[in-house]
Amino acid sequence: MKIPARAAALPLCISAVVVITGCSSKETLSGPDTFCRTPVKSSAISPLLPKGEDLRQKYSKMRSEVGAFCNLGVDDKQVLHATVLYYKKKPEPVDWKSIASMYDHGATRSVSFSGTAMIAPEKAIIRAKCDSASEHMQFVLRLNGDRVDESPTGYKKLQRFANDFVPNVTKKYGCTS
Repeated sequence: MKIPARAAALPLCISAVVVITGCSSKETLSGPDTFCRTPVKSSAISPLLPKGEDLRQKYSKMRSEVGAFCNLGVDDKQVLHATVLYYKKKPEPVDWKSIASMYDHGATRSVSFSGTAMIAPEKAIIRAKCDSASEHMQFVLRLNGDRVDESPTGYKKLQRFANDFVPNVTKKYGCTS
């Protein structure tokens, strides 16, 4: 009995589809070497990234203030957003405890740079001191998606990123040397 060519080709086509599909599984992305046009360590940014295939960044310079809006997305989902502001004036007083109380597991945290930071698992509000007492920088970092860890120690990923990112940005803007 002769097997028609179509019937013989069917298993081959199915095998090819299975092999191709298997190769497109989502993988853990390695972190980019820059975020917001500023160098970052892969060890600081990689823990914030979900598995995916397509990593994209967007940088928008502010028009009315000195600073930028930066977004990092994976597979068309926003993962990390940063607002960076540079002020040539003394900072206003801030009630950090009040800000922290708005977030689960939010608290004023110690940071590796001169400044104050409220860091929660999904958000960080940071004020970095400049070398000049009459200037400062403000940062708002927002983490979205399945990499947010809502546990009492979940803030540590965002804190690690802030400790790497913020000092590099303050140097970039001439706030610190």
